[in-house]
Amino acid sequence: LGEFTLSVATTIPRGADTDRDAIADHWEIAWFGDLTTGTAVSDYDHDGVSDYAEYVADTDPTDAGDRLRITDFTFDTAVAPIAAAVSFT
Repeated sequence: LGEFTLSVATTIPRGADTDRDAIADHWEIAWFGDLTTGTAVSDYDHDGVSDYAEYVADTDPTDAGDRLRITDFTFDTAVAPIAAAVSFT
């Protein structure tokens, strides 16, 4: 017997949310391999950011170091209209 490889492709419409948890099925399958691990209130990597928020921010829900963070904020009242700049990861 030789080597054997099996691939199974499943097509899930990008916007489908069959479990109705506000997270698209394709994203849950890509990160968790199922539709039950990640929910709107779960926090798989225990970083204080919900899996839903990681989905919206497009960060890695399995890496506690990967989350949306504001790194700098400036506010300039000397110009009109008032200018603000936000830097984030």
